[in-house]
Amino acid sequence: EYADGGTARQFLNEIQNKSVLTPQQVFSFAKDALMGLADIHSTDGDTMATVIHRDIQLFNMVVLLGDNGKWELKLHDFNTARLLQWNFAKNRTCGWGQSFQCDGKWKRTPEDCASTTLPFDYPREKKDVYTLGT
Repeated sequence: EYADGGTARQFLNEIQNKSVLTPQQVFSFAKDALMGLADIHSTDGDTMATVIHRDIQLFNMVVLLGDNGKWELKLHDFNTARLLQWNFAKNRTCGWGQSFQCDGKWKRTPEDCASTTLPFDYPREKKDVYTLGT
């Protein structure tokens, strides 16, 4: 899909001084982002997140004009996303160690920056929800 409005950051920068977004449109964008997360987190059903984006920010969301003539927001840039597999024998996700930079220029959760290597069963969908709210 072609994103007429560019990234969400570009879109918001362009309209910042024009005050063209109503509270309903802001709510609609928030709902679009949450619904996108719900979709990728429930790929395998509602009990376990299957895909984790891991880099939720305005640069990784695009704005496009929907069929109904209204602006819509969609998640994109899944280059850091992780596909989780469920280990039925251990009743948990299959995990791996992961290193992150916590130098202030990257948005990271407190769990990311607590140590240089994260626990075996990290990442989790909670990270996406946390970064969406920051």
